[in-house]
Order: sequence, then C-alpha cells, then structure tokens
Amino acid sequence: GEMEALVDRMGATTASPLDRLAGYSGKNYRRGQACFLLLLFACVSVLILRYEEIGEWFSAHEEDVETKPDDPDRESKWGFPDFSLPSAVSTVTDWFKGGDKGEGVGRLSDEARRSLPDLLKALSTARIRIDEMIEADYGEYSFVFSRNETMKGTGIWWPSEKSLSRLKRRMKRKIIEAQLRGGGENDEETVKFTWVTGGHSASAAHGDLMEQSYDVTLLKAAEVAFDALDVTLKSKHYGMGSMGSFELGLCQDEVYGLDIDILNWDFGMTDGRNYWWYQLWVDQAGLHPTFPILFTNNDARKNMNDDCEKRGQGAFNVQWKELPRNLFPDSDTHPNPSSLPRGVANYMCGGQAEQTNKCKDEKFDTKWCDCRGKVSWHPGWKDHLFMGRFMALFLVENLIDAVKEMRERDLSLLSPSENDTSSLAGVPSLSGEYLNHLLAEEEADRQLFQESTVSDNIGSGDLMGEGNWKKILRGNPICHSLRLPNQARFDGIIDGVVATEAAPGSYYSGVDQHYKWNTLPKPGPPSANDSLKSAISSLRPPWMMATDQEMRKPMKYYGYENGCNLTVSHDFRDGFVVRHQDDWMGDIYPLDSEVEAFSRGKYEREGFIIMCDGQCFFSNCNPGGQRWEMKHVGLPEKNGNVSILVDDKPVTGAVALMSDCYFLVGEGGNPNWGPGTANGRKGQYEIKFKVERPGMIHVSSLIVA
Repeated sequence: GEMEALVDRMGATTASPLDRLAGYSGKNYRRGQACFLLLLFACVSVLILRYEEIGEWFSAHEEDVETKPDDPDRESKWGFPDFSLPSAVSTVTDWFKGGDKGEGVGRLSDEARRSLPDLLKALSTARIRIDEMIEADYGEYSFVFSRNETMKGTGIWWPSEKSLSRLKRRMKRKIIEAQLRGGGENDEETVKFTWVTGGHSASAAHGDLMEQSYDVTLLKAAEVAFDALDVTLKSKHYGMGSMGSFELGLCQDEVYGLDIDILNWDFGMTDGRNYWWYQLWVDQAGLHPTFPILFTNNDARKNMNDDCEKRGQGAFNVQWKELPRNLFPDSDTHPNPSSLPRGVANYMCGGQAEQTNKCKDEKFDTKWCDCRGKVSWHPGWKDHLFMGRFMALFLVENLIDAVKEMRERDLSLLSPSENDTSSLAGVPSLSGEYLNHLLAEEEADRQLFQESTVSDNIGSGDLMGEGNWKKILRGNPICHSLRLPNQARFDGIIDGVVATEAAPGSYYSGVDQHYKWNTLPKPGPPSANDSLKSAISSLRPPWMMATDQEMRKPMKYYGYENGCNLTVSHDFRDGFVVRHQDDWMGDIYPLDSEVEAFSRGKYEREGFIIMCDGQCFFSNCNPGGQRWEMKHVGLPEKNGNVSILVDDKPVTGAVALMSDCYFLVGEGGNPNWGPGTANGRKGQYEIKFKVERPGMIHVSSLIVA
C-alpha cells in the first residue's frame, strides 16, 4: 500500500521512470533524479521493513512464482539467501521463523509456529484483555498495576539487572521451545512455565477459598499473556498451614516437583529469625534440576537475595511494606466507599489493609463456606487479589520485554556489523542454535553457583558437624514425605496411585488416604489386604495415615451455621504411623521409585538420616494415644521409648536440628550411616521402627542425604 501511494504521487504514466528522466534537463532533470532516488529508497525500505508479510505472501502464492531447488551456494556466510532469486524472500522468512534445531543447520519452517511480529501482536491483544480484567476490579485505580509501579523496583525488588536478565532468559527459553516444538494437544507436548509457592497458612489462603489465593489470581491474569505465546502457565498453590521452610527445604524435588521456573518462598511468619533455614532453601533451589528463579515474600531476607544473585541465581523480593497499597483511597475517610470498585471498596482503612472497621468486617468473602482460619494474620480476599494481580503484571511486563528483545535482536541482524565475529552472528532468535546459547548461559550460572562458597550461616546444623551440614546444603537429599500437597504423592511415586489435577492452583483429586485412625488393621504379619507392601518381606511398612480427617470433611460438618459441601483447602498433615502394638515395622528408604525419580544419577549417599515429627493439631492424633516424638528415640535399656535400627545397627539418639526435625546418631554419637550400598542398594537403608511403650510415633518426612 505504501509503494502504491508513492507511485500515485509520481503521476500515472505508461513511460518508465528512466524514460521520463531521460527527457529532462537542468533543474527538471535534477528534480526528477531526486524523485527517482527517493522512490528507490522507499521501495527498499518497504522490502526491509515488511519482509515478513512479503515472505508470507510469496509462500501463499508459491505456485505463481518460478522457484528453483535450494542451492547452498546461494547463501551468504550467515545463512541469508541471495535476494535476487524468486525463492529468496520465503526462504529468509522461514529462517527468521525457525532456524537451527541444534542438530546442525536445518530449516524449521514446518515446526516454527509463528513469527515474532505475530507473537507481539498476540501479546498486545492479550495485554488489552488483562487490562480489562484489572479495570473490572479496580476501575480508575487500575494505574496501581501500571508498568510505572510494577517495574519500579520497590514493591518487587531485585539486586541488579542480572536477575531481570535471568528471568527474561528463562521466559525466552520457553517461548522458543513453544514455537519450535510445543503446543500439542497432549499435555506432555505443551511447554509450561511453572510458578510454585511454598509457605505457611497465610500463603495457603486459610480463611479464604482456594480460588481466592494470590497464586490462583496471579494465574488467572498472567496466563492470558503466556497463552498468547503458546506457553502454558501453571501455578502451584502449595502453602501449608503452620509449616516452616526447614523440612520442606530438604524436600523441594518431592513436594514441589521437578519442573519449577519460579520458586516463591513465603514462610516469613513461621521461620521468623531462623535465617539459616532460608540459606538451606536457596542452596537446595540452586541444586534443583531446573535451577529456578527465586521470589521471596519477606523484607528481612532482602540482603540474602543479593548474595544469591552473585552466586548465579535470579532473585527477587516481594516487599510487603513497599507495595503501593497506599495509592488506594482510605475507606474510613472516603465520602462514599460503597461507590468504589470491588477491589478497592473497604480495602484500606486507617492506612492498613483489611484490619479495622468496615475493612475488617468485609475481609473474608467465602459466600456459603465458613472456612477455618479467619484470623487477623491471614490476608482476606482483597489482599490476595491485589498481591496476585501485582505479581502477575510484573511477570507480564517482563514477558513482553523478553519478546521485544528477541524482535529487536532479529532486526539488528538485517544490518550485521563487519566486526561481529560471534558464533551467533546472523542466527535468529526463534532457532535451536539461539536456544542452545541461552541454555549454555544458564548452565554457566549454575556452574557459578556450584563453585561458590557454602555459607557459614548454618544455625543448628553445626550440631552435625560443620563439614557434615555443608555436605547436606550442597548435597542431594531424597525425601520420603507424606505431607500434602505433595507432587510425589500426586504422581504416584510413593504409593503407585496417580491423582488427577482438578482445579486451578494444582488441586488434585483422587489422592489415596490409605488409612484413618478407625480403619487401621489389627497388628500382625504382612497381609494380602495391606494397601502397601514393604521391601522387607517379613515386616509391614509404617501405616500411611491421613490424620487431618476433620479438615477433609465438607465445611458443613464443622457445625458452622452456613456450611458448604466444598473442600476449600488441600494442605493436610499426613504422616506415617507406628503403634506400640504393631511391634517391628519397616521398609527400605528411599523407596525404589523415589530413587529412580530423584537420584539425579548419583546413588551413593553421604549417609545422614533426618526424621521430622508429624504435626498434631486440633486433636488429629488423639486416637493414637500417647505420641512419642523423635527426641524419645534411644536404646530401651537407656529408657528410649522408640527403637530404630538402620541396617540392623541401633540408633542411640536423635539430635534436634529444629523443633520438629532430628538427625539420627549411632554409637558414639556418629551421624554417618554409610553410603547405603549394602546388598547392592542404591543409596538406600533398611530402617525398622518399634514403639517400646503404649502410644505411637507420627512422622511426616524421612530424609536421606
């Protein structure tokens, strides 16, 4: 259209431009020459700027164009074809759409789904939809979620541009993978970007419906942008009531899964000043198979994230005190707060969110469901909505920047510098070769982490010996945990029962509860009716116990006036149980299925065993009688109430690392139980339990490091 307009302005004529110029002389000739040069420049500019559209037109009308078979000799040093040939335009378009598979030079025109201009257009449309979503909840106050606020560096803080670059690099990776080989109807074929939250009851949205949690409200907004790029955004709402990060830091692979792009820590209320637990958390994250980007919902750990960035990790702080809630009007002083948008009305009162007056009264909105946990320290639905939307827009802004950077990079390839001798000169962004480059950069950051000095901030870990605990910090523990939510349980790794993802936030249905207090079998030898079998043929394994029965019931059973039939949370304190009357029980840990899933190719262990007591609240363990904790482990002749054998060697005691988790020691207080290779085992130990006095043990996690 631009070319036609220029020709129209030159005037309609049957003579060629050169014939017309030949008839001119003097001033007219120079004027005509200038016009011709301007026309030529305009045509070349249009060809360069619109090469995508022109290429697609030629591709669609290739039957009308005389083409010749591809000839490698026609390509330049950087893979660009000779533009004078009829097939050249479509070929260069294919290059920019696809590129190298990473298996030598090869076209991917049939596999690359869309071009970068197409992706930017789709992303622009998606952003409009997200803005409409924000507008519906916040009206004239939608500016709080503008780029000026989300990328300001205050509400969400990052140490330097390195962390932003690492986040965008991860996004670019997923975009390229989706365009080259993703997008199938089969779930396994889709490319996913996974957000995971680990945290306490506030992050678990206790007091609210699961769909009101910030993980789900983040998902509902940000997934619109990711979907536009053929990437599936997943958000795992894996907060757990009353849990600190110590035990879960040792169980990241098993509980949160093996595919994590962003790992969000929200344990500030339960971890308190135990900063060394966070050190354990970030060290284990650095060893995770997918080397996730770190998000931290805590102002006090900001400086620790600075260190994480220096070690190669991407790190961000969500700073509660700096989030721009103060930009919303105060409903105490507003003349008509009921006229405000739903996300703003009675949200801020007296400068605080949901804490006083009408804001407190309207904090929770669970409709017909009276959810447990409606307390002052748990956020209400408006604060979850605000948090989820703010973090979602931060992700969306970086996603847009990632695509723009790839587009700008490709445009720069049209005018290559003679001094650019890098291996990526001329390599387009949507290509396997560029993807491999991004993967190599990430591997270099991972190597930087692995070569970094292990922190001296090890708290009670020094009770094992400083050298021993540092081995755990940078080791590969395998965790046999029954706490829910738990990806290993959902995937059937622990009991062979695969659950089904049924709702946003990674809520799974079909999780086998196995045993309840009133369904435990009678003591005795292994039975064909046992739901689980031990690898020790003469023993039963500890009972897999669903202990939070009152929390699994529909809300109407709580006796609240307005009950409902919905399960409003999915975090339960399941554990394995051994009773006094069961005599000896045991198994080989880790299970064979856990070794296969989580060993990362390293089978020999350092030889440390950590056990964590299950939590017993709201009388959930009372039917089991007296609960003996790990601190009661010891030799019967020395008044030990719980006997444990590791490969038939007696455990003489258990030393507390924190209030619920202990490491087992043998004769002489030795915490090392060997590499776990007896009888050809792969870093595994035969562990037997016996409760010597009336009562039981209730254990949530057994960790082998």
